[in-house]
Amino acid sequence: MLPIKIKHITLLFLMMLSGLCLAQSKSIQGKVTDTQGVPVDGAAVVLYNAKKSIITYTVTNEFGAYALEGDVKENYILEFTHISFLKQSKTITANQLTQSPIVIDVMLEENTASLDEVIIISTNEVKDTVRLDLDKLKLYEDDNLRDILNKIPNFRLSDDGTIIYKGKSIDKILVNKKPSFEYQNSIALESIEKNIIEGISVINNYNDDFSLDFEENEESVLNIDTKNQSQSIMNGSLELKAGYQDKYEFKGKGFLFSKNLNAFLTNNTNNIGKTTVTAGEVKKLFSEGQPFSRYQGETLSGLFATNENLLKDFYTSTNLTLRNQSQRLKTSGLFYFIAPDRVNSIVQNTSTLDNVSLLNTLDETQAKTTSFLGALSVAYKISNKTIATYNINANYINNKNNSDVRNELFDNGTPNGMNTTFANNRNNIFSSNHVLSVKSKLKKNLILETKAAYYHEGTKLLNDYTISQNNSIFDTATQRYRFDKNQVLGSVGLKYKASDQFISLISATYHKENEEIKDRNLNNTMLIKRSQDNFLVDVEVTGEDIVKGLDYEVSLGLNSFTNNLTVDQIEASETFIPVDLWVDYENRLNRYAVSYTRTRTFNDIVLGINSIQPFNSIWNGTNLFALGFNTSNNFHASYDYDNLFDGEIFSISATYKNQKDVVRRNFVSQANGISEFNFFIADKATDFKLSTFYSKTISPLKYPTKIDISASYNQVEYPAIIAQQEVDVVTKTIAPELRVETITDNFVNFSLSSKVSFSSDEIQNTTYDATYTRNSVAVLLKNKQWKGNITFLYDNNHINNVTYSRKNLNLGLSYTKNNMVFSMEARHIGELLSFFENDAYNSQFIISNGITNTIVNNQSLNYIIFGIKFKL
Repeated sequence: MLPIKIKHITLLFLMMLSGLCLAQSKSIQGKVTDTQGVPVDGAAVVLYNAKKSIITYTVTNEFGAYALEGDVKENYILEFTHISFLKQSKTITANQLTQSPIVIDVMLEENTASLDEVIIISTNEVKDTVRLDLDKLKLYEDDNLRDILNKIPNFRLSDDGTIIYKGKSIDKILVNKKPSFEYQNSIALESIEKNIIEGISVINNYNDDFSLDFEENEESVLNIDTKNQSQSIMNGSLELKAGYQDKYEFKGKGFLFSKNLNAFLTNNTNNIGKTTVTAGEVKKLFSEGQPFSRYQGETLSGLFATNENLLKDFYTSTNLTLRNQSQRLKTSGLFYFIAPDRVNSIVQNTSTLDNVSLLNTLDETQAKTTSFLGALSVAYKISNKTIATYNINANYINNKNNSDVRNELFDNGTPNGMNTTFANNRNNIFSSNHVLSVKSKLKKNLILETKAAYYHEGTKLLNDYTISQNNSIFDTATQRYRFDKNQVLGSVGLKYKASDQFISLISATYHKENEEIKDRNLNNTMLIKRSQDNFLVDVEVTGEDIVKGLDYEVSLGLNSFTNNLTVDQIEASETFIPVDLWVDYENRLNRYAVSYTRTRTFNDIVLGINSIQPFNSIWNGTNLFALGFNTSNNFHASYDYDNLFDGEIFSISATYKNQKDVVRRNFVSQANGISEFNFFIADKATDFKLSTFYSKTISPLKYPTKIDISASYNQVEYPAIIAQQEVDVVTKTIAPELRVETITDNFVNFSLSSKVSFSSDEIQNTTYDATYTRNSVAVLLKNKQWKGNITFLYDNNHINNVTYSRKNLNLGLSYTKNNMVFSMEARHIGELLSFFENDAYNSQFIISNGITNTIVNNQSLNYIIFGIKFKL
């Protein structure tokens, strides 16, 4: 569809040029009624040129009247659409061009079929508010928010809760225009049901009541209007499932939406591999703005490491969220308890980059974590011109991982015996972050911003390994370290608005950071200590509607910093210039965005010491690595086409990342199942990605079918070391994807998806090729009481001339009776009942740190469970 879009854009551009002299600015007005003469409120009136490109549009008011103005020529088309009526078009004639204004009245006939054009522009609500008309979507009362948005092509939803609208990510969902779900889309998508929804709208350029700024915010949010908004709404559900081989799932959730307080409590406990909280959302809630260490960052990411091919997959999560807002006080509190316990079994073949076998392993790994994550925010309006905000985050994470590996050893590519390694990795982490900020509007066009922050993190680390051979211990090593980090930050900024087109911010930020690693085996002997002094002066200029729809932001800074290794008495001072630039142009159908950032990242302190790493790895560090930093230049360009009236979207984006002085690991040796790595500085590493997406609902009246087509190309280049010589590694990946789903009102619908990934790794004269294919065909069942699916899955992976295939079958069925839901769910039932003989699951080929790995999961998590759900 890309050539079609390019053609449309090109033709529109040429027509604009050629029509400067011929087109006439005319006013068109009239009245829209039904066959009984009753005015039609909310009908969309769109003026197209001869090539069907939109010139302008409006909607009728409560009296059915409309008026619009634009450049009009002969044979232009005026189109009238409404969800309840058949579409009607009028062609502008030469005679009508002599009228002033042009008057066109129409009478619409009722449409008894469903339409896909469910979005209208409201002229009576807040500026830039788009309301969704849900009346003709044929929704059921138990349809959740994900079901509703999935029926509208203008929204892109992913499994992790991401919602994309007009190329922008929606991260906040309001209820009755009050903050309710912030970075918690996954909970809202699954929990808010049609039975409490009165209406849904998208609010662009959103500012909440506690945002003291010049209203240039570009954020888009989703708003849910509930039925009986004047009354509090309480609802929820309890669900219990159990089945074959002791598999089970318990889910409970409760919600309160009221005038000032919005709150919800959710819990999910199961051993069937389901997670209800996503890594991306937790990262935004608890990580952004906090200087986490690599230990906490990696441990948090591990909480959400999903894998459908586990030997054991226990997961429990509880979330309590409270948000209250009055005229002067806004508070929110979040608490998450997340505790996974997983066992994974994989077969792995490891070789050097020049294809010499190093190690074949059968690895059984257990990952068990207990985590408590909390956040509290209080915003208080000291006056109408001053707002103070205090945020506190506190996290406690206890991580216990172990690995039991049977190794086939090699000597220069020749088999050389067997042994077993057992390793532990334990992290006990506590961190807290406090941020106090005050914003004050000194004058109508002048704002003072101040902030003070303090961060602390303390982590106890244990890493060890034991090598056994012939039932006796051959070798063992244990490392018990303690990591501490403290950071103090202060900033002050002055924001000045000369006009909408020119808003400037001058700020100064200073932060002091201390990090240290001690050896607990040696009475907390200091191994390395790093102190950083960091001072940044930044000038930022923003503006909107430079020309109509064109916004920009330019930020340029001067960053002076000093790194000091106090134990070794080594110091390094540098000056860096960070840059942040973006330009955005948006009109009714199109959005163009370009951005560029230049950033720097300090190397991790662990690079300055020798350490045991999970699992069965030794890193040899040097203190000079702990003094350095890498720089990154990031470019992004995107185009989004969003036709609200035709239910059609298209997007294309390109990103390019260029890193300099990146520290990379390189394989040195492997002995008895323990791999040793050194570090080196890569002068340059690049990452380029091109992505495109197209979605449309075809045949909306007769047999509505939603088609999603996407494709991406990714090329990564970085250096590696072979035989003490630096060589380039180039990885190229092409990944097309197709999804087709019928969305009729029939009891039976169908879904088809196919995703392919072609990967190529080039190292000197050697090329490693891999193809990964995942296909699915599903029969979907749904009416007011019944909901079900039968899904056939087929995976085919081809890695270095070896094929790994897998077939499977998933089933789901539920029946609703009043407030009760009875269900049956089966995953990988083809393996559970031995319909299919599979012995390889989700195989993959990876090149990293100077070695190659072919990984094959040899276990599958399968089950059949029956459940009952009670809606409160």
